[in-house]
Amino acid sequence: QFRRPIPVSAPSLVAMAAATAALSATGRQLAARAVPRSFHAGRRSLPKTWGPGPWRRCAAAGTASRSWGVVMDIDGVVLRGKNLIPGSAEAVRILEDAGVPYAFMTNGGGVTEAVKAEELATLLSIPAISESRVLLSHTPMRALAERFHGRRVVIVGSKDTVAVAEHYGFDFSGGWAVTPAQLAAGTPSIFPQSFGSQASAPAVDVNAEGAPPIEAILILYEPDDWAMELQVLTDVLAGGRPLGSGGTPGSVPLAQAAEVFASNPDFVWQAAYPVPRYGQGAFLDCLRTLWRRLSRGAELRVTEFGKPHPSQFSAAQQLVEAQLRPGEQVVLPQTTPQTPPGAWNPTSGRPSNGCCVRPRTGMAGGPSDQCLR
Repeated sequence: QFRRPIPVSAPSLVAMAAATAALSATGRQLAARAVPRSFHAGRRSLPKTWGPGPWRRCAAAGTASRSWGVVMDIDGVVLRGKNLIPGSAEAVRILEDAGVPYAFMTNGGGVTEAVKAEELATLLSIPAISESRVLLSHTPMRALAERFHGRRVVIVGSKDTVAVAEHYGFDFSGGWAVTPAQLAAGTPSIFPQSFGSQASAPAVDVNAEGAPPIEAILILYEPDDWAMELQVLTDVLAGGRPLGSGGTPGSVPLAQAAEVFASNPDFVWQAAYPVPRYGQGAFLDCLRTLWRRLSRGAELRVTEFGKPHPSQFSAAQQLVEAQLRPGEQVVLPQTTPQTPPGAWNPTSGRPSNGCCVRPRTGMAGGPSDQCLR
């Protein structure tokens, strides 16, 4: 408990959340009345744009509880590319020192939660971060391994995605989980253009006698070779034998033969380059467009995970509920433009018992020491 405002480094929203959580009863009253005046960034007062707005409401609500749980994005909040955003390491250390429960929720992925936790710990100079504090865009897709046990699925991603899927329980050794690269390498002429196969498992001829049908496509991460992946995946969607010929000849529109599950709907994301780059959502948009034309009018049916979908917020809530008592406040710094500032509800993606703060260091843009509202 602190008897006075805690100096923090701009532009750290998370540090201010931790500081607010640590205020004494006197400090709570002050923060609830005038949060912008109760914190200082170096020797500067916070900009007037901080209030009255979401930050003031979050502080007023959160200080009524004994502690806050903080769920923070990574890209645009903690990191920009591979570089730390100034103040972010100090912010997380304040959370550690104050004993404030926290977790990372990102639409990134492509590695296991343990690998991402180790990477963050190294960058933030923290001895260790538990993988139970890390929620990647594909983390909730872990449950699909049991659902599709003994059924063939295509796993889409980059070079480390096979290891992620195996960690979740998908069976590559038994041939029930395969990649588009395996299909392209093992099915003659399915992708006539030359490509560098990155298949880390044996080639698979999907048209071979007795080959099981492909029942689902799981896009865990954006792939490296969009042309090859899109060709193979649209064939899988059409189904039939040979693959791509369609299950019901002459049907219009063509019936979708496989379920599709996709993580991370972000069309663009904030990397190190000054202008946002295409993300996994752009790849899914390409697949939607190709399928609509190939099927002669059918819309792609997709189950999506990642922010801003409610399933992701429910998973984030579970991470902090293990550290919080019911009714304690959750503050959610985030950068996804689709998620509005304010609080959030895990069933609707909108406010309930938590607050959402959008820093300008991510997709919202603008000066890094100002809030969006």
